[in-house]
Amino acid sequence: RPLLDHSALLAFFDEHGWKEASARRLAGAVVRDGKAVSQVKDLPADAYDELPRSFAELTSTVESETWSLDRTTTKLLVRLGDGQRVEAVIIRNHHGGTAREDATVCVSSQVGCQMGCTFCATGTMGLLGNLSAGEILEQLVLARRYARVRAVVFMGMGEPLANCDSVLEAIEGMVDTQRFGISPDRVSLSTVGVTPRLRQLAVRAPHVRLALSLHAPSQGLRATIVPAAKAFPLPELMEAVAAYAAHTDRNILVEYVVIRDVNDSPAVAHECGALLRGGQYMLNLIPYNPTDVPHDYQPPLPHVVAEFARIVHDDYGVQVTVRKEKGADVAAACGQLVVRAPKGCSPGASGAGDCAGGEGARVGDLDVEDLAAPPAGSSAWGIGDTQGGSGAKGRVVQRRGAGAATRRAAAGSGNGAAPVAVQRAASPTGPRAAAAHGQGAAAVPASRAAAAAPFVVTAAGAVFLAAALAVASLASDGRTWGGSVGEF
Repeated sequence: RPLLDHSALLAFFDEHGWKEASARRLAGAVVRDGKAVSQVKDLPADAYDELPRSFAELTSTVESETWSLDRTTTKLLVRLGDGQRVEAVIIRNHHGGTAREDATVCVSSQVGCQMGCTFCATGTMGLLGNLSAGEILEQLVLARRYARVRAVVFMGMGEPLANCDSVLEAIEGMVDTQRFGISPDRVSLSTVGVTPRLRQLAVRAPHVRLALSLHAPSQGLRATIVPAAKAFPLPELMEAVAAYAAHTDRNILVEYVVIRDVNDSPAVAHECGALLRGGQYMLNLIPYNPTDVPHDYQPPLPHVVAEFARIVHDDYGVQVTVRKEKGADVAAACGQLVVRAPKGCSPGASGAGDCAGGEGARVGDLDVEDLAAPPAGSSAWGIGDTQGGSGAKGRVVQRRGAGAATRRAAAGSGNGAAPVAVQRAASPTGPRAAAAHGQGAAAVPASRAAAAAPFVVTAAGAVFLAAALAVASLASDGRTWGGSVGEF
C-alpha cells in the first residue's frame, strides 16, 4: 500500500498500539522533507521493521513524459503499483520547464471513466478502477520533480465524485500544512454533477473550488452529450450546485465544451444564458479538441464561439471566458487524456505482454488501460520504486482483494468491482499522446466487468457518471466578457 494512504497508515499505527502523533510526524517527514522512513527519528522501535512489510514509500513511477513545444506543459504517464496506468499533467504559467517554476498539476482520480461523455477520450476506456488517496497524492510527489506544485485540479482521468472518499482524503493531504501544504483555495474539482456527492463535498471540503461540466443548457441536449444526465437530471443538478454555492459562498466555474453544430447555436446560447442568469456562475467556453471518439465532432468556428459568449454576457449578464488550451500538441489539453493501445493489438489479444513487446510487435502511443496486467516481480521499498505483485499473462486482470487500501476491483464503499476482463482493440494510429479536454483515454476494453457504484445507471445504454475533463489551463485567452477571470 502507498505510505501516503493516510487513513490506512493511521489504522496501522493504531493496530500496533503506536501513537497517532508518530504516524503524522512520519507522513510529514516523508512528504514535506523528502525523508525515507529509515531517516525519520523517534518512531516506535518496531516501526522500522514493520512498516516496509505493509507500505511502500512510493508505489507509482513515471513511465514516460511528453513535453509541449513551448515547454509549458508536461504530460506524465504514471504506472501504478499494480501495473495500471493513469496520466497527470503539469501546467506552467511560463516557458522554461524547470523544477523551480510554479505549476498547476492536473491529477487523475480513476483509471479510465465510466461516464462515457461523447466528446471525451477517457470515457471510451470504461472504468478500470479507482485510485486510492495515496495514489492520487503520489501524482503530486512525481510532479514535484518537474515543477513547484502550487495548485491542483481534479480534471484528469475519471469522475472525482465517483471516487469521493479517496478524493476527499487526498484533498485533506494536499492542504495539510504538515504534508503538501497547498493553499485550500488552490484546489479545484471538476465534476459532471453527482448530486448526492455535491452535498458531501460541501460539508467535508467547502474550500474546494467547484467546476461543473455542463456542456448543454437543457436536459434533452445534455443527455445526448453527457449520458450521466439521465441519472442526474439537470434541474435537480442545478439546485444542488446553487446550494453548494450558497453553502460555501464560492462562485462556480461552469465548463462548456463547444462542439460545432451540436451545442453552439445562438438559440442554445440564449438557453445557456437563461439557465445561468442571476447565479454565482462564470461560464468557461472550451472549444472542442479533436480526439478519438466515435463521433464526427468538429471544433467550433472562432466567430461562433465569440457570438455565443456575447449573447450569454450581454443579454443575460453572465461573466464568460474562453479557455486557452495548453498541451494540445501533446494531447494534454482538455478531453485528450488517453493511453493508446500498442499497434497490432486486437480484441482478444492474450495480454499486455503480447501487445507490449512480442516479436514483431510495434508499440504505438501507450495509454492507460491498454497495459493493464500487473508487472511481474515483488515490491521494492524506497522512493521511486514500484510496488506490485506478480502478474500473470492473460486477459483477466486480477485486482487486490476486498479490504485492501487501494480497491480497484474489490468491494468497497460504493466503489466495488469484480476483477476486470480486458480485451484490447487496436487504437487508431497517430502521433498524439493525448491529454487535452476529452482526450484522456485508453483504447476501449471490448469486455469488462464494470465497477459497481451507488449511482450506477441501470437503464440499458446509460452510463453512470460523467467523463472527466482532461487537462487544460483555466486561463483565459484574453477574450473575457464581464471582467477578469478573477478567482478562477
